[in-house]
Amino acid sequence: MYPKILFCALLILTLSYCRKDDNPRVGFRSEFVVNSKGLTLMEVRNDAEFLTLMGKIELKKGRIEVKLLCPDEFAVYATSFETPGIIQINRTFRATAGYWKLSYQSMDGEGDIDLHLTSYQ
Repeated sequence: MYPKILFCALLILTLSYCRKDDNPRVGFRSEFVVNSKGLTLMEVRNDAEFLTLMGKIELKKGRIEVKLLCPDEFAVYATSFETPGIIQINRTFRATAGYWKLSYQSMDGEGDIDLHLTSYQ
């Protein structure tokens, strides 16, 4: 009985360890409130060809700013939204190896953010 359980546990562990994440993804999926902010980092490898910033923001009131910085700290995407409603974002960027930063900052804003950065080979 125990050898079967041990074998199954080792098999599951091996399969989960060998699983390769082909398209790494980081981002936000949460509610934001007045003066809240978020920051996430993605390490982009040399074999990545492009990145996609995709999602939506539902702004109920106030203002929200979104920025995507490349490894050189240059803002490849920076915008702010002040009009209540749903904003769709779908942008593609040429990948550069290094750490990319995706951030948002609420300026008296309230709403929901579902925004992700995905790396593709």
